[in-house]
Amino acid sequence: MRLSHSTAAVIAAVLATGLVACASDERASPEQSAPESVVEVSDQPGSVEGYEGALEDAEIVSCDADGDQLFVAGTVTNPEAEPRDYRIYVSAMDGSETVGLVQVDVQSVAPGATEDWAAELELGAEDLHCHLRVERFP
Repeated sequence: MRLSHSTAAVIAAVLATGLVACASDERASPEQSAPESVVEVSDQPGSVEGYEGALEDAEIVSCDADGDQLFVAGTVTNPEAEPRDYRIYVSAMDGSETVGLVQVDVQSVAPGATEDWAAELELGAEDLHCHLRVERFP
């Protein structure tokens, strides 16, 4: 079985997080406990036949926490000669730990056009940063 670079990177990140968690001898007190994870994904990454990785097509414009909400917004630009659909997975990261994941679908982006996208996650953590996985398909 052959894995794409992005799939291998996701698997490596999950394994590294598990190894770090296993290596820690300290027990988290209730005050130090990690925020509850939020996953709002309706489609498995890589599940659309013929998808292309298109991280370079998307950009995060903002990734801001406000109370118990994380608001993420960005743009996606289609460089192809035909309209394309995009599936954007936004990972909310607390250091190296993924604490949230949300899927945003942007349909029928015209050739050369830029479309806005936005998502929000119910997360009560501060100092989060955002990462993207972007898939483009006909």
